[in-house]
Amino acid sequence: MSRKNLRRVPLVLPLGIAAILFSGVKAWPQTAADQSGARIGVLSGSPSSLKAGPQAELMSVFTPRSQDEIQRRLEFARTNQEYAERDIALSHRLVQDAEGRVKISSEELGTTRTRLSVAKKANNAADRQTLELALKRQEAEKKYLASLLDVVKADADWLDSRKSAAEARVKALEIEKDTTKKYAELSSVASNKTADTSGYQGLLRQLLDAQRKAADHAEDAASKEKEAAARRVKQLDTLAKLKP
Repeated sequence: MSRKNLRRVPLVLPLGIAAILFSGVKAWPQTAADQSGARIGVLSGSPSSLKAGPQAELMSVFTPRSQDEIQRRLEFARTNQEYAERDIALSHRLVQDAEGRVKISSEELGTTRTRLSVAKKANNAADRQTLELALKRQEAEKKYLASLLDVVKADADWLDSRKSAAEARVKALEIEKDTTKKYAELSSVASNKTADTSGYQGLLRQLLDAQRKAADHAEDAASKEKEAAARRVKQLDTLAKLKP
């Protein structure tokens, strides 16, 4: 090899290495993020995470039930409402009856206390002993009747809230029927991008608000039912202390 050729070798080798390195960088595989980013920037212009557009997203907010199922639930809610109205009338009579019994018990207690006071002043030991036993019994009975009054009042409150819950559920289901019909109408023209969805959105808002209120009423009714049950436990405890 000539001296001239030897001088060229160092110049050729770095160029070859650079070419290899450069080709290696170009051949390095792009990540999925790089590739998708390139497509968005070049093809679509502005990125969007909505796959089928706002109307399709709107249709996904509400999943309709069948009209038959809604109707069954509606009939059940209306029946609950009717039963609650009937039971409320009965509960009001029970409250009045319990109030009357408590009043009579209080009057009997007053009479016994007066007679006991007379017996003590007269030093009548026999009457005193009898009246003291009667007073103790009457006080226990009045305590029981007071617990009974608490129970029937708690029941009346629960039934009122149960009626309100049934009414709210009926209203929510009636709106759901209308919303389901509107959903079906829009679904039949789903390919029409210019379909008017303003009425449907209004129904959806009404439905969601009605469902929220129905849930609140149901929660209130459950709380009052729990309170009524707790008062019945106290009634049983008081009753157990009464002597036959």
